[in-house]
Amino acid sequence: MRLKDEQKFEAIIRATLELTHEKGLAGIKMSELARKAGIATGSLYTYFEDKQDILLSVDREVRSRGAAYLMQASTDDEENYEGRVKTYVGQYADFVSANREAILFIDLLQRSPFMTERSYQDTVDQYRFTLELVEEGQNAGLVREGDPEEMVHVIDSIIKMLIDHRQTHLKGAYDEEVRNRCKEYVWAVLKK
Repeated sequence: MRLKDEQKFEAIIRATLELTHEKGLAGIKMSELARKAGIATGSLYTYFEDKQDILLSVDREVRSRGAAYLMQASTDDEENYEGRVKTYVGQYADFVSANREAILFIDLLQRSPFMTERSYQDTVDQYRFTLELVEEGQNAGLVREGDPEEMVHVIDSIIKMLIDHRQTHLKGAYDEEVRNRCKEYVWAVLKK
């Protein structure tokens, strides 16, 4: 359901991401979410059926913003396929680094009982351009054979793990060195 007040929706998104970061998905209570968003608990039920509806709505919005960013940032200026893949990976790494709470939320939701098959399919549809990039490489004989959807998950995992390792375990900042490692490791895994 679409909210009449976009500011409320933004507040709900922020509150959901913050609470997920603090407590995980299971720890989110509707009353606490409403308080953190600065709205009445009853208002949540005006716009959403239940907690799952809120979580899936926030997921759709966050993923939609990510897909829009990547599609806008992606360019076909690169003539060679490897360059296009590395450009995409660099942009995706930038997005992951700048949106850590959103990425945590997405990852937790994907593994939770709140995720539905329909929501998963919506995600695949939103990021179809990534699947098409992998398939293009396979068709040209540049990328190893295999399920393109699995390869997209591998790309996603490499980027998230390298950034998480740097920022969480090494307490370092995301920088050009990490960005370049993401590009090199992903290409090393994909290339034939």
